[in-house]
Amino acid sequence: MITPVILLPGVMGTRLRLGHLPWDPDDPAAMLEWRGAELETKRELLSPGHTTGEIDDELGLTARASVWLDPVLQRLAARHGFTDEKELAIARGWAGPAWGFYGRALLGLQRGLNPDLDAGGTTEPFPVFGFGYDWRQSNLTSAAELHEFVDATRRTTSADQVILVTHSMGGLVARAACGVDQHFAPKVAKVIHVGQPADGAPTCYRRFLTGVVADFDDHAPITDPVSWVQEHVLAHIIGTTAREYATLMSELPGPMQLLPNTRFGAQLDQPWLIDTTGTDIGGAAAYDTYRRSDQFGITTSVAGTAIADALFRRLEEAEQFHELIGGVSHPTTVCIYGTGIATDRYTRPGHGHGHLVPRSRTGDGTVDECSANGATFAASSVRGATPVPDVEHSKLLLDDTVLTAIVAAIQLDG
Repeated sequence: MITPVILLPGVMGTRLRLGHLPWDPDDPAAMLEWRGAELETKRELLSPGHTTGEIDDELGLTARASVWLDPVLQRLAARHGFTDEKELAIARGWAGPAWGFYGRALLGLQRGLNPDLDAGGTTEPFPVFGFGYDWRQSNLTSAAELHEFVDATRRTTSADQVILVTHSMGGLVARAACGVDQHFAPKVAKVIHVGQPADGAPTCYRRFLTGVVADFDDHAPITDPVSWVQEHVLAHIIGTTAREYATLMSELPGPMQLLPNTRFGAQLDQPWLIDTTGTDIGGAAAYDTYRRSDQFGITTSVAGTAIADALFRRLEEAEQFHELIGGVSHPTTVCIYGTGIATDRYTRPGHGHGHLVPRSRTGDGTVDECSANGATFAASSVRGATPVPDVEHSKLLLDDTVLTAIVAAIQLDG
């Protein structure tokens, strides 16, 4: 029996063709151009309403180097009638996910789940596919596209069901697909979420107050120059001030859905957000707080502008999205998540950096474990929750412990 495995990247993790400037985390030159672009140019290019985004269907240089002359992929390509291993990889959707973040997982899962191929055999029970999507758009839109991709993959492989492996926001895409269409979940055998912000992430909210700041958005050490450049450039792309961050988020429906929802903090022993009187303004009051015009509102840095109006529209969409998916999860769900790294969990009164408190070592640096462990899902749906210490959010799918846990979860019956 064949059960395809489909990997869903997280936010900003899919390579896109966007007008004159590609979004390609595998291309340092392109990302440096993004870093130097004017704010209004970035806003227009990142807006799905202004600029059409197409998933890049050609392997980047790093990906081509990884799959070229790979003996296992060569045998697979010949077996399935492809010209070469690169054509096979493209046909399986491996071009879309950013290779620097997901290439190791695609290759590692392909080998780990199909050991007979490494031994020179032909048995491939778990062919691995990648689902690139336009992460700028609403996760509801991406969910509909995922359903189409699942159907196409099932036809291509003659499989009854697939298995989904998600990273970060990709988990919201999968859960949205389960929540909006009753015909979707039966086509999926199980879903494995890695680092999913199931109930949102205070990091997303806090950046509306501070922008991306080195003190609280830990950059990689200079001793790791590749990662340092990636994170430094990314920080400048998405905004190092509250105004820059709010300006870009005003055009990004998908990323706005990463705000903490009313379910966030249900496991905590104190509110995640309070005002100067100590009143809980998170939880059920979260959306009212986001709309406030004082220091806690997300539009404060752009008050009185068209950008604020656009942010309010994005916020309304996010609230509707959160209400729609609630605690929806696939009936067979596994959660793998990071812990042990300083992560935003609480936000407290103050101005600028005064909003911030020492972070808790209860997450992966971006997503707190209380949002990623599946505890707010129906207990009967979660078949396992595995914490992985000391792995940063963007590197979860590069970690051997995480990949081993994914393979074990896929091979586990039930």
